[in-house]
Amino acid sequence: METLEPMTEQKAAARGLLRARRENLDLNSRASHSATILSRLFQLPEMHAAGVIFCFISSGAEVSTREVIDQLLALGKTVLAPKILRGEPMRAVPFRGWDSVSPGILGILAPVDSVAYPERVDLVITPGLGFTPAGTRIGYGRGYYDRWFATHEHGLRVGVAFECQIDPSLPSVASDVPMNIIITEQRTIATQPDA
Repeated sequence: METLEPMTEQKAAARGLLRARRENLDLNSRASHSATILSRLFQLPEMHAAGVIFCFISSGAEVSTREVIDQLLALGKTVLAPKILRGEPMRAVPFRGWDSVSPGILGILAPVDSVAYPERVDLVITPGLGFTPAGTRIGYGRGYYDRWFATHEHGLRVGVAFECQIDPSLPSVASDVPMNIIITEQRTIATQPDA
């Protein structure tokens, strides 16, 4: 039986632990914490300065971003959301409303349109299973965001997570793109890694 590379094993173990921590939060706590994270997010001057914001559409036990997206649209921002097509890199596609999304190949809501936004993105609200206070991010293991960050011009990378998802000992590799800011229900962490 083949064994995973040591780093792959470490990341798989970390993902399992982080997923369990997040899913142990009850629905009321998730809703309350998500509202606090939303409030902290909109305290960032960079959120108000940004014209084009790429924001994930939350699924399952993630920090809820529906209200984030609604507020961004109300402020007149250009909002982009992830679109994944089989065998292709993730695209940042304009979000045109909740009546213009449907479940994508991963079962997560995504824009019906498939044409990627062609210009620079000012700010990216990024999901993750976990983050370190230094900005390291562990995603879901498919590498979509790391590859997108490496190939698209963008500004601030903001990770949103519950405090239970922050862990200083998470493993990382050179291709893991760090966050500039991480927001939880308890704090806003400005990591400011090299972009």
